[in-house]
Amino acid sequence: MYDYFNKRNIYWHYDYRTESCITWNNYIIRSYEIDEKHRDKRIQENIARSNQNRKEAEEKASAITSQKDVILAWRNGSRIRECKIDYREFVPPRRRGQYGSWRNSYVYVSNLTFKNTQLKLVGQNVVTSRDASVPLSSAIAAFHLFNSCVEVSNRTGKLIFGFSNDFKVGIYNLRDIQYIEKYTDAGTKVGYMSWLIRIGCHNLWIDDIMEFIRYYNLEDQFLNKHKDNNKKKTI
Repeated sequence: MYDYFNKRNIYWHYDYRTESCITWNNYIIRSYEIDEKHRDKRIQENIARSNQNRKEAEEKASAITSQKDVILAWRNGSRIRECKIDYREFVPPRRRGQYGSWRNSYVYVSNLTFKNTQLKLVGQNVVTSRDASVPLSSAIAAFHLFNSCVEVSNRTGKLIFGFSNDFKVGIYNLRDIQYIEKYTDAGTKVGYMSWLIRIGCHNLWIDDIMEFIRYYNLEDQFLNKHKDNNKKKTI
C-alpha cells in the first residue's frame, strides 16, 4: 500500500506512516531503519542456511570415510584418499548497507581425525592418536589395575576410582577410572555407558582399548586371568 507524499510527487509506503513520521526527513529515517531491519534478518537467515550447508557437507564427507578406515590408515602409516564435498557458503557483508554474497566452497577429507583418542602399537610402545607414548608393559599394568577396579565395582557398586599421583602409566599420572556415559573428545554424548580411563590429558574408553587389544592380538598379555571380570558392566 502506498500513499501520496507531497514532495516531488513521491509516493511512500503506507506502513511507514506513524504519528512520528510526518515529514520527508522522518520518512527517510523510517525507511532506512526498516530496510536495515529487513537486511539484517536476511543476512542472519543466509548465515544459518550456510552453516546448515556446511554441516550437510561434513556429514557426507564423514560417510565417505568411516572411523574404522581412519584408524586403520593411521595404524598403517598411510593417508585417507583425499576428496572434497561442494557446498554453497554465504560470505557476510563487511560494511553496513550491504547484503553479502554466496560462493562455492568445499569440505576436504584428507586429514586423519578421530572421534575418540585411539591407540596403536609401535615396537614395544603404545602410541596414542594425540602423539603420547608409553611402554607396552606399563599399559598392561594399567589395564590389570582397571580390571581390579571392575572387580571391586561388581562387588560394591562403586563407579569412580581416583588415584591422584599414586599410579604412573609411563610418565603420565593415572587420574581416575569411572563408569559414565561415553562422549567424544569434542564432548558429544554417544548414548551408552562405558568405562573411562583418564591418563594425563587423555580420555581412553574401554571399548576403544579392547578394539586395540584385539587388533594386535594382545589378549594373552592384557586380559590374562581377568577375561571374565567385565561381565556385569560390559566393555
